[in-house]
Amino acid sequence: AHLKQAWQTASINIVIALIISISLIWLFYNITRRTEQELDHSQRELLAEAQRREKMQHDHIRELQHHALHDSLTGLPNRVLLLDHLSRAVHASHRNSAPLMLAVVDVNLLRAINDTLGHQVGDDLIIAVGNRLEERVGDRGIVARLGGDEFAILLPMLTELDAAGAAAKELV
Repeated sequence: AHLKQAWQTASINIVIALIISISLIWLFYNITRRTEQELDHSQRELLAEAQRREKMQHDHIRELQHHALHDSLTGLPNRVLLLDHLSRAVHASHRNSAPLMLAVVDVNLLRAINDTLGHQVGDDLIIAVGNRLEERVGDRGIVARLGGDEFAILLPMLTELDAAGAAAKELV
């Protein structure tokens, strides 16, 4: 009888230990699963944030490049960008034996306009001249603002030398 009672006690202890083990395994599984889900969620959030910041950085770099290469008043290419285009155009012109045209346009009396009508009117005039030159040149070349009242027009790869004179007359 004593052996039977010891066996029953041992069996109960084994069952209790088994229940505790199963409960611990279940608890560990749930904690692990929840932790993995939280990690997955956190990883997705971190990835989304990294992608957002990368896009912001890319946009900021593009904006800085635009400011570095374009005139702030007119939005036209500036002297630096013009020199880059001119360098490439000269090489292409030499390689293809095709003439190019570079013209510098000066807005007469801008100083007098600024002094009498104000700088806003002068700025509006500069913007209008830049827009007008861009309309005339179209995609045949580029118009750049060199600064102040000066613009440059680059027409690369003309078909013949006489085309430069005709293009200059057309722009005026």
